[in-house]
Amino acid sequence: MTSVCCDICDSKFDTNKKLQNHKRNAHIGKVLVGESKMVVEKVANELCCPVCDHRYKSTVGFRNHMAVHGLCISLPADQKIIHPSNSSGGNSSDDLVESGKLSVHDIAVPASEQFDGASATCLMQSTLTSKKRKCLDYESTILATCDALTETEETKLDKLSIARLGRWTPITLSVPARQYHLLASPTTASAIMEDPDAGKWYMPLRVSPSHSFEAIDGDILVQAALMKSKMGKHLLRNRYVEFTKEDGVLLNKDWLLYPEMRYVCSQLLAGAILESNSQFLLVNTVEPYGRYVLDDAHHERRFTPASSTFPTNETRMATCTRACDLLITSSLRIDQVSVNLGPETSHFTPCSGTRIFLDKKSRQQALDLMTGDHCCESQTMPFLYQLKQIRSKFHHLSTYTRCRASSDFGSRLEFQPCTVWTLLDQDSTQHSMSQEKLTSMVFQKIATQVVRNGVKALIKSDDLETIRSRATGTTVDNFIRRIQELGNELQIIGNVPLNNILTDMTGLMTSGLRKNNDRKIEAITKEAYQC
Repeated sequence: MTSVCCDICDSKFDTNKKLQNHKRNAHIGKVLVGESKMVVEKVANELCCPVCDHRYKSTVGFRNHMAVHGLCISLPADQKIIHPSNSSGGNSSDDLVESGKLSVHDIAVPASEQFDGASATCLMQSTLTSKKRKCLDYESTILATCDALTETEETKLDKLSIARLGRWTPITLSVPARQYHLLASPTTASAIMEDPDAGKWYMPLRVSPSHSFEAIDGDILVQAALMKSKMGKHLLRNRYVEFTKEDGVLLNKDWLLYPEMRYVCSQLLAGAILESNSQFLLVNTVEPYGRYVLDDAHHERRFTPASSTFPTNETRMATCTRACDLLITSSLRIDQVSVNLGPETSHFTPCSGTRIFLDKKSRQQALDLMTGDHCCESQTMPFLYQLKQIRSKFHHLSTYTRCRASSDFGSRLEFQPCTVWTLLDQDSTQHSMSQEKLTSMVFQKIATQVVRNGVKALIKSDDLETIRSRATGTTVDNFIRRIQELGNELQIIGNVPLNNILTDMTGLMTSGLRKNNDRKIEAITKEAYQC
């Protein structure tokens, strides 16, 4: 059996056609895009779309993708690939295609890169012999979707105007016997072109004209938003259900009668998506606050004082008949590139029509907490990351409740908001430990003792001496000395003098918390939006 060899990489192929396709997809180093002939070169063996940054290893795959954006590609003269059987220099049709003299639409698409619609029930198998079929150009494809190829010029202009008004993108499904032309949004068209599984075609159900768009299933609405989002790929496997009256009843439960509710509330909202006026917000991390001083020292006052855990100038969203205070400390926008860490959510404004879509898995985990025999934490993760980001009342047991919950995406420790409890563990290029981290070390020792021993927790002078020896002559040294002057063995819970010193110490970490959260925002942005 004879074979032909690639003169560039020495790969062997059964036929000249396979060799030609190989050269076209593997050895074309650059292409020209659009009427402006913008040069796109391969980088790391990939062609990058100048519109949306999608990357393709094959030239044909890149060509198909650019068609979704309404752009054609051509090949510069120096990318001409000579057919082995035409080495004498004659102009075969393949030579002309490679040199850019023929429309790129005349290139035969390899089966691996075609949109496979064989599973569609409406398509018939063809016994016709395979041959090249010229594709319609962009505007002709739009007209074909409307059965308007033979209409008057006036009608054609109307059809094209409607497509432009709706910002529809034409795509073509090619099977051996025929072609099917369709219109879709640019996002949907791009997804179809890249999806190796064509799935099954079906007609949507018709509804009465009085049908309300607000009644659209929550999962469908959220999935549609995720399809258009740069970060949607992280959530497309999740399923969502809209917040119901029963969920509101659950949040209304009294913490004094149902102590497990402090863990249930945050888990219920972790990973939820809020929608307001086409803005979509992913709740990455959320922490709950009780209604009474008996169950939460940081409960919200009925009349907010000057000093409060809660932001005072932010719009509040009401979902139930009782106050259930949940503070979102980490969130990101789905519809645009925006990440927020901290107590104030500044990039989303709720309104009376705001809808809440709960992550079904997170909701089920919350219900499981309700029925469990013993509940002491919202999620399974390092306990310091489960503590709320507070800066006072360290003499109350409720301060050390492990009730903070996060979405699957936001639960990675490097994405967790930085707090007085976790600042010590943040990566740093400094060899010596800063005052901020030494201060955080004090709070870690305090928290560890309380979580282990509850109301009997003690902090010993010797436990702090190691830290003080590393902070000689600093403000941290002075604070630790003041704590040691209170006694050699101090009760933590109920110790007001100790709390006063610890509250003052939190001010030493303000700058460090802000800088570390800024770095986390950059890391989340890069991971979520690939930018």
